[in-house]
Amino acid sequence: MMDEFYVKKITEEVFKKAKDKSASHKKYALAKEVEAATRLSYRTIERTYDKYIRRKD
Repeated sequence: MMDEFYVKKITEEVFKKAKDKSASHKKYALAKEVEAATRLSYRTIERTYDKYIRRKD
């Protein structure tokens, strides 16, 4: 439960920073922005967003 709290907070911060850098604020564009700056795949980033921000399972 506590781990989920931190993952959610990190995900929120990552997407917030990506919004500052990206012209588009669509989930795909933001995930691609994060992918370019990390070693994570954009699909992993999208799934994390869906699970912890949008609360989709």
